[in-house]
Amino acid sequence: YASDDFAQIAFQGPHAEGILQEISQVKLADIPFYHFVYGRVNGIQALVSRTGYTGEDGFELYIDPQGAIPLWRKILETGAGLGVKPIGLGARDTLRFEASYMLYGNELSDETTPLEAGLKWTVKMDKDFIGKAILEEQLANGTKYRLKGLELSGRSIARHGFEVFDGEKKIGWITSGVFSPTLGKSLALAYLEKDYWKSGSEVQVEIRSKKSPAVVVKTPFYRGSVKSKS
Repeated sequence: YASDDFAQIAFQGPHAEGILQEISQVKLADIPFYHFVYGRVNGIQALVSRTGYTGEDGFELYIDPQGAIPLWRKILETGAGLGVKPIGLGARDTLRFEASYMLYGNELSDETTPLEAGLKWTVKMDKDFIGKAILEEQLANGTKYRLKGLELSGRSIARHGFEVFDGEKKIGWITSGVFSPTLGKSLALAYLEKDYWKSGSEVQVEIRSKKSPAVVVKTPFYRGSVKSKS
């Protein structure tokens, strides 16, 4: 990602800290998760942030655009022995999905609430904000839907927008789904009605006019090397 003022390189994975430290003048081990510092990386000034969208440990580097290509090449060169390779948005989306990270337009929208998405921890109910009345009502009476994980039988993939059923009754919809390369399973995230929130609940996903069996499972599907917020 680049603009006229900044370029960003996201370097993610369990070996990210060790590899990046070889070309960094910043002591990376001292940066907690969700924190950032300013320092020099590969000889150029950078904002070094211990954040990411993959479920793995890693860093997002914000630098002058003119330094982006040399830094990109240096990271690949330094990490070649440990298999560092560039990836695109498709791979990034699979990683965030396996870690059960949410994507706006899929799991989040202007028609869902933080309580439905399992993000109650992000809301401070002692403050005033747009939409507070809806959350107060949901806290008092519960939500009709909640975001849950599904494991499908076979290799069929549940895509965004596919409907979820219990027999002939529609009980929810898919927000994201992939065949997980890490776990070797077809998985999905879905908003489901309350009667189906318990792990082990059996449902069906309509895929190409056929109902594929699925079971509700706990999320995240996979826990990577991402650091805790402590």
